[in-house]
Amino acid sequence: MLKTCYACNEAKPASEFYPNNQKADGLSTYCKPCFRAKQSAYKPRKVAVEEAHPEGMKRCSKCESCKPLDAFGKNRTTRDGLQYACKTCSVAAVTESRHKDPTSHRRSSKNWRLNNLDRHADNHAKRRYGLEHGSYAEMLESQGGKCAICETSDTGNTKRFHIDHCHDTNKVRGLLCTNCNTGLGQFKHSEDLLEKAIGYLVLKG
Repeated sequence: MLKTCYACNEAKPASEFYPNNQKADGLSTYCKPCFRAKQSAYKPRKVAVEEAHPEGMKRCSKCESCKPLDAFGKNRTTRDGLQYACKTCSVAAVTESRHKDPTSHRRSSKNWRLNNLDRHADNHAKRRYGLEHGSYAEMLESQGGKCAICETSDTGNTKRFHIDHCHDTNKVRGLLCTNCNTGLGQFKHSEDLLEKAIGYLVLKG
């Protein structure tokens, strides 16, 4: 098996790459010589970058600009719990990697999603509904693991319950199974129509 190093662009045997379980092929992006060279070049630069900076600020390891702490993504493995590079530089690096080797990027992204299904779903919920990570699990627990309307524990044709929200305000109301979520949609989320439907059922038996 041959793999092309991201740095030197040379095709080398798998034994020339360090293992990395986060990658789709289980190997590091860089070959061993390039990896060691990158580490050697990074260490002295890291020391210089981590020089004293104002309280509440952090210096980016890439652009070397001093920025507020909220300009950095979280990283539980670092001493301060933040990424070394600011969000802007991190996004730029990912974009560059995606353009340089789109096939590898798609493979890695798919592999991450498959190994982090709940995190991926939470990311989607945060982007679409503004829910913080972990909010879905808290809502599900508060509902006893059941649909907020019919109280079934069967989600339906999806792996997780649907996040029901007001289409006018985008306010999240609760978690529903597929049938109840579809039902509200068919009645256009209208209280008036739902009341008429109840009256119809009562009248007609």
